[in-house]
Amino acid sequence: MLLGIVLHGGLSFLPGMWLVQDQSQSLLLGLPFAAIHGFRMGLFFLVSGFFTAMLWRRRGLRALLLHRFRRIFLPLLLGLVTIIPATNLAGWFALKNSPSPISQATESAPTEREKIRNVLESQGLLKPVEERERKDSRLHFFLHEFPLFHHLWFLWYLCWMVIGFALLAPLLERFTSNPEKLGLIRSPLALLVMIPLTAVPQAFMGHTQNHFGPDTSISLVPPFYIPAYYALFFAFGVLYFQSNDGKGTLSWPWRSLMAVSLVLVFPLALEFTNHPFGFAGQLLPEGMHKIAACLLQAGFAWMMCLGLMGAFREKMDQHNPAIRYVSDASYWLYLVHIPVVIPLQWLIRDWPLPLVIKLPLLLVSLTALLLLSYHLLVRRTWIGRLLNGIRKAG
Repeated sequence: MLLGIVLHGGLSFLPGMWLVQDQSQSLLLGLPFAAIHGFRMGLFFLVSGFFTAMLWRRRGLRALLLHRFRRIFLPLLLGLVTIIPATNLAGWFALKNSPSPISQATESAPTEREKIRNVLESQGLLKPVEERERKDSRLHFFLHEFPLFHHLWFLWYLCWMVIGFALLAPLLERFTSNPEKLGLIRSPLALLVMIPLTAVPQAFMGHTQNHFGPDTSISLVPPFYIPAYYALFFAFGVLYFQSNDGKGTLSWPWRSLMAVSLVLVFPLALEFTNHPFGFAGQLLPEGMHKIAACLLQAGFAWMMCLGLMGAFREKMDQHNPAIRYVSDASYWLYLVHIPVVIPLQWLIRDWPLPLVIKLPLLLVSLTALLLLSYHLLVRRTWIGRLLNGIRKAG
């Protein structure tokens, strides 16, 4: 969740990537941002699957569904009438009051969909839209293109994954009751299975969004391959809990996993995806680039997930009040950060400061404001109970 705040907070410093464009920009930021995007939400869904299975085993299916209804579905509904309108308002204000090229393009240029339709109509390959077709088009737009959820899309996906889990719970009860049958899940060799599986939905991505890592859809009905991609991580988390890996066998070589993924796999995946370095053709023929890109992107995501699991298991296995506080706050911080970060980005966009000062200043100010709002408005209130449950005094 916190890495998501870093990503969105820094997008104004990347040329052409955000509705607010800062005067201090650098394409080099694209490297850490691509790396974070390449594994962040996969790890989120893996952890979500793990705790879904844990809650099911400890409290039962009915308690699990009630818990997820309160902690996920209700916050999503509330967010649709509070956070999302605030996000739209902040975005509208930034576009209206910013002279950036993005704002001008947004106001005047036709969308890619409109461009394609105009070309087809001019060539006689597509008849002008009739009234019934316009109605169908509006329905299609609302279902598949309208940005209904914005940055809360992950809650919508998670709701459906919990429903899928509930439907499959009897099968899980039958086939995963013996942890010894899940030995592969506890081994790093599981990567040999999960990477090719994940590369399949990855192969459908990148056609409409030219970036490294998985696509994102914030509409009501996303393309099938996007939730399928994240469902693989969720399912693995479920099975991993069932495997009873008390010794951390899966992620024990976490240093090696993270080193190889960051130093070797990530640059190769980036090169075969977007060719920024220009050596892909020397390694593989052009017809193999797409396959290599998909496998390497999937490999990077899984190796980072396992590596971070091992790092946190080793380095943060003791109770730490500060870490616990930030952990509790992270949900709220992510839910509300977009309507806060956009005005901050707009406010400082013309400040004559170098990026190395401006970006940390933005992130520190943003985090401080969000933490203050959590402490004063959320932690001991009904909102905090809704998001994190009932807290003990102290």
